[in-house]
Amino acid sequence: MFKIYNKYKKDIDKFIEERKELFLKDLDNLLSIPSVSEDIDEVIRALHLCIDKARQYGLKAEAILDD
Repeated sequence: MFKIYNKYKKDIDKFIEERKELFLKDLDNLLSIPSVSEDIDEVIRALHLCIDKARQYGLKAEAILDD
């Protein structure tokens, strides 16, 4: 695994550095949601923000909620 990482480390570091401000903005938006609370609406809002961001970053994501 580390051989693969070392092979692409320079590209990964460049990718992160070029998008650092975007990642920080996304993190700030997520942290602004009071999701550690008893307000289930805020928890769900944070969940959906994470799912939306994951999809924007090209990942597959879905919410599985217990009733």
